[in-house]
This record gives sequence, C-alpha cells and structure tokens, in this order.
Amino acid sequence: MKFLLIIMLVVSQTLSHAQTERKRKPLRIGIAGLTHGHVHWVLRAVKQGDVELAGIAESNRELATRLMKQYGINPGLHYSDLNEMLGRTKPEAVTAFGSI
Repeated sequence: MKFLLIIMLVVSQTLSHAQTERKRKPLRIGIAGLTHGHVHWVLRAVKQGDVELAGIAESNRELATRLMKQYGINPGLHYSDLNEMLGRTKPEAVTAFGSI
C-alpha cells in the first residue's frame, strides 16, 4: 500500500511539473550580429520553438538575408542597427555573435 501511495505521489508531481513547463512562455531574444559561426545554435533553437526571436541586428544585409532564409525567419525581424532593434522589439535578452 505504501508503495502504491509513493507511485501515485511521484506521478502526480511529474504531471504537475509538466503542466507548469507548458505554461511558460519562451524567452524573447534579440540577436546582435550574425558573423560568428556559433549563431547557428541560437537560430536552430528559434526554429525549434525553444526561444522566440524578437529581432536580429546585422549590418551585413546579404548575410542576414541568407541566414534568415536558411532558418525560415521572417525578414521583417531584421534591423541594420542594434539600437533600433532594441528600441522597437524590446527583447528580454540579447545574444551577441559579432566578429571575435
């Protein structure tokens, strides 16, 4: 009987945790720069829905267009100026992938 009670408690806690996880909204991020190659892990996370993309600031329009097309990102999220992107989109966090 104790074993059954423990199992029921574990299942209940697991379901409760799963419901809480589903209710969380993805983090809204901005991306500052696309020239550093590690930006691909963030772009994949956006594509998978792990994070929400607020905007991308990249002065190289050709690079931005190519990567946004590759990952299916709305071209309207591109800004050539970081301050403009920040002011218009108000991301919760910003990742930086400029030249190192």
